[in-house]
Amino acid sequence: MQIWSLSTPIKNIILYGTSIVLMKGVSLIMLPYIATHLSQSELGRLEVLSTIAIIISIIFGLSLHEALYRFSGIANENKKK
Repeated sequence: MQIWSLSTPIKNIILYGTSIVLMKGVSLIMLPYIATHLSQSELGRLEVLSTIAIIISIIFGLSLHEALYRFSGIANENKKK
């Protein structure tokens, strides 16, 4: 029995969109809560750490296209892939 009768790409798109909405929604709710419970120096330190984490994730994400080319290329033999 299938829960969704949608195709796999549509399911993936819906799941990805839902996760983005949930992530942004939790951030929107938690930001005022955290801001009232932290001092200015702690909040600034948290902002610096989150900025560094975002920059590192962007740098690591730059090489993901190479993995895409490796696994979804047009070559049929494993040696050529």
